[in-house]
Amino acid sequence: MPYRDPTPVRILIYASRSNLIGPVFGQMESIRAVVARRNIALGLGTALLHQSGWFVQWVEGPAEAVQQVIDRVAADPRHGAMHVVHDAVAPRQLHDSWSMAVVQADELPDDFGRRVAALLHDRERGLHHAPAAVWRLLSTPLGHAGAQAHDDPNLFCRTLVCAADFDESFDLVRWLGGRHRVDVVRRRFAGVDTPDVATDYVDFADAGLVHRVIAMARNGIRIGLTRAFLADYGCIVLVRGGDAKRDAQVLEMLCAACDGLLHRPVLLGVGADAASHEPLRRMARGRAMHYLNVDVDDRRDSAQLWRAIAPVVREFAAPVPMRAIACAR
Repeated sequence: MPYRDPTPVRILIYASRSNLIGPVFGQMESIRAVVARRNIALGLGTALLHQSGWFVQWVEGPAEAVQQVIDRVAADPRHGAMHVVHDAVAPRQLHDSWSMAVVQADELPDDFGRRVAALLHDRERGLHHAPAAVWRLLSTPLGHAGAQAHDDPNLFCRTLVCAADFDESFDLVRWLGGRHRVDVVRRRFAGVDTPDVATDYVDFADAGLVHRVIAMARNGIRIGLTRAFLADYGCIVLVRGGDAKRDAQVLEMLCAACDGLLHRPVLLGVGADAASHEPLRRMARGRAMHYLNVDVDDRRDSAQLWRAIAPVVREFAAPVPMRAIACAR
């Protein structure tokens, strides 16, 4: 249970074949315009993914309202072959009426379907994954070869990087991909009131561990789907800019997104002046967040940036399990 709020709701995740034809993101935006208002009235939180010819939807709220969603989807011609991969009662994790994601992937629908089948097989065996783990296993599985060296290949380190001014976080992810000769996965997220934003990630082996470093656009911090995964991060890196007010605004967004988490990631501020970190440290302390800092001469030099943050990332980004539990249902 990643949140302090113990109020139970029904949480259901299904996967279905997509029958959409043409540009996907615009059609997803049309769905959002209708569904977000309905969700607020029904007390629902949802996240909708489109990837590799499949939909995945995470729905949580009152049991009857969740069932209404499932019944509508079952009759919707845009969906086919629905499979429920998670259905349980647990505390809320989305904390937003609507989020959506589109992942650019080269894989075939049958490849995605095999992951759906694997989760269905887990359920049949009594192995039930946490909602965030189900979403990750479908949309962003760890395919790095180094993961197979672990007893549990699903154990890996996750670090979120956000820049206050420019695109240093995305530059860093691209640089890490080039350095380790691995692909960068490109995604777009959107929230109920948040325009679509980019969020890319890269998986690579470093110092005996497999890492996932995720670049998140500033506005993406506000999206409910982003918040649902924050408990899994050991460290969130804030690459500070040249404006102290904007740095403070982004830090406030990060702290607000972490409100209510039982496990709060360490905040790592990156800047050029050690003394200027103190106001941010006080702000973080007031929100029950731990703030560390490192300094770099040129934050736009990705190699220099990674050398500065890597020791802290390795210390605090300990592998987080997928939180699968065997239980009778």
